[in-house]
Amino acid sequence: MAWNQGKTGKPTPAAPRPVGRECPVPGCGAPAAEPRPARGMVRVWLAGSREPARWYCPGGCAAYGQALAEIRALGGAA
Repeated sequence: MAWNQGKTGKPTPAAPRPVGRECPVPGCGAPAAEPRPARGMVRVWLAGSREPARWYCPGGCAAYGQALAEIRALGGAA
C-alpha cells in the first residue's frame, strides 16, 4: 500500500481547526497560509508535526494549538 493510500493530485487545504471550546475571535484556528486574521494572533507551528501551522488567540487557544501540534508530532511524520 502506498504511503498516502494511493491518493494523487493536490492535497486538500487545511480547514480552520475548532479549539474545543467557544472562541469569540474570528479566525482563531485558521491555517497560517492565510494572512493573520486579527491583530495579536499567534502563529503556532512545530517542526515534524502533521498539524499545519495555524493562527490562534494568545493564551488558552494558542496553548491548545501547541498541544495539538505536539500530539500530532508523536511517532514522526505520517
